[in-house]
Amino acid sequence: MDARRVNAAELARCHGYDVAAGQARIGAVETPVFAGPTSAPDYLIIRTPETISGTYRVIPAALVADVDRDRRIITLRIDESALAAYPEQLPLRPTARRKGFDAIEAWRTEPGGL
Repeated sequence: MDARRVNAAELARCHGYDVAAGQARIGAVETPVFAGPTSAPDYLIIRTPETISGTYRVIPAALVADVDRDRRIITLRIDESALAAYPEQLPLRPTARRKGFDAIEAWRTEPGGL
């Protein structure tokens, strides 16, 4: 029952898993989202109706600390209070970069970055 380190195959099949942030259960995975032709998801759409206003949060997959396949739980690297800063929907991909600023990369790494 040890929580396992994240690997792409487990994260790609995490639909329906519970999601924990800090010590709190904050929701469940609605679906992993793949932004391109890859086997690893870029984002997870999390259902959060009981814990955070709004119905969903879109979390970069890079924030997943652990996937426990036996218990069907994903643990995030952030706590529940930080989760509210993430959007309820995926951002639109920008058509151009401005002066070296990559909006998608900023969004992936900073809450509210876009």
